[in-house]
Amino acid sequence: MSWYALWGSGVSLDPLQMAVRSAAFFLLLLGLIRLGGARLSGRMSTFDHVVMIVLGAVAARGIAGASPTGSTVAACAVLVVLHRLCARLAVRSPIVRRAIEGHRIVLYRDGTFDCAALARTALSEDELFATLRIETHADTFASVHEAALETNGKISFVSSDHASGSR
Repeated sequence: MSWYALWGSGVSLDPLQMAVRSAAFFLLLLGLIRLGGARLSGRMSTFDHVVMIVLGAVAARGIAGASPTGSTVAACAVLVVLHRLCARLAVRSPIVRRAIEGHRIVLYRDGTFDCAALARTALSEDELFATLRIETHADTFASVHEAALETNGKISFVSSDHASGSR
């Protein structure tokens, strides 16, 4: 069987051709994501999630035969390179970092919930308590100095014992 018969052409692909394309794009994306670095494959911010979603959408066009393979591969590579460049710029520039990642939002400090911050982040006190129980195995904020929504979307808790340290 020839490579063309296995790869197919256009949008009228049989199941074997779709499987071959899926496997090829899986390997391509795996390689590109590894080249993209730990940021793209590990610690993901909203920016990283958006890149992954767009990368998947572009790759899907190549798998389904809706776009030429070369164009799809090129578009995927450009997305990974742009992501990498933006991430490097964010490391060097606080302005770029804030634009891409956002900023940390304090939700609770020293016995007081910040109701405006909770509303802005669409979180309730009950959700904050649930996260406290899951993350710290505590059921009160008695030993918590601060709770904040971090730029990666996770809620962090700083205990009163560690509050005196600075960053």
